[in-house]
Amino acid sequence: MHYHAWLQANELPLLLTESLIRQQHVELTLHEQELLRLMMTGLEVQDIAEQLGVRPLSAATYIKRPYPKLGISGLRELFGLATQAQWA
Repeated sequence: MHYHAWLQANELPLLLTESLIRQQHVELTLHEQELLRLMMTGLEVQDIAEQLGVRPLSAATYIKRPYPKLGISGLRELFGLATQAQWA
């Protein structure tokens, strides 16, 4: 049971991100794809900044860049779009 929970916590963000990119047919850079994966894990901007080795202000800017490509305006819409893509 613990292994199953670990798989969900670690692989679900990757699966959601990959299905989102496939479903939307958008051209996201590898950096943007990595950002989406980090965002899907529920990390805060500060944690994402630490993972990327940048300042929090820079991370906040980077986080917003994929939104127009996906036709969304925020994190809540990102999760909605990702879950729609997973089950479509």
